[in-house]
Amino acid sequence: MIRLNGNIFSDINIPSFAQEMGLVGYYRANRKSITLMDMTGEKIGVINQHGVLCSASKLDNGKWWYSYMNPLFKLGIMDEYPYSQQCKDIENAMRMMKQ
Repeated sequence: MIRLNGNIFSDINIPSFAQEMGLVGYYRANRKSITLMDMTGEKIGVINQHGVLCSASKLDNGKWWYSYMNPLFKLGIMDEYPYSQQCKDIENAMRMMKQ
């Protein structure tokens, strides 16, 4: 489970019924990054190997465009997310993936 600004992303491979507990989407751990998805399974962002939180948008040609933006905005979550807290959350997520 990954927590970003109090919003929970659950492992895509583990069925979850915890939407009332703050679940907003799923994640998939890749070899060098973590993919973040909304509740429908559509990619909304990534945490890359350098610990940078990026938003993901699919282009018309089918390729992905990554930009430095909080992907939680795509879910309609406009809460303030201080950079220091974002760094701590990403560090915790990356540490969890290495275990």
